[in-house]
Amino acid sequence: MARARALEAVRQARTDLYRRLILDAAERCFARAGYDATKIQDIAAEAGLSVGSLYGVFPGKHELHAELQEERGAELLDRARAAAA
Repeated sequence: MARARALEAVRQARTDLYRRLILDAAERCFARAGYDATKIQDIAAEAGLSVGSLYGVFPGKHELHAELQEERGAELLDRARAAAA
C-alpha cells in the first residue's frame, strides 16, 4: 500500500513538472509565432519533451492554450485586486 502511494506521488510530481515545462514552452512559442502558426511539435521541442509526453498531459493545442489563458487571466485579476485594495 505504501509503495503504491509512493509511486502515485512520483507520477503526480512528473505530471506537474511536465505541465509546467509545457505551459512555459507554449507561452514562448505562442509569443514568438502566434497561436495558429505554432504546432504541437514546436511546443514539445521547446519543452524538451516528446510529442507523446505532451499529449499525455494535454489532449491538444486548444486545451493547452485555454489553460495558459486561464492562468495568466487569474494572475492579472490578482494584480488588479491588489492594486484596487
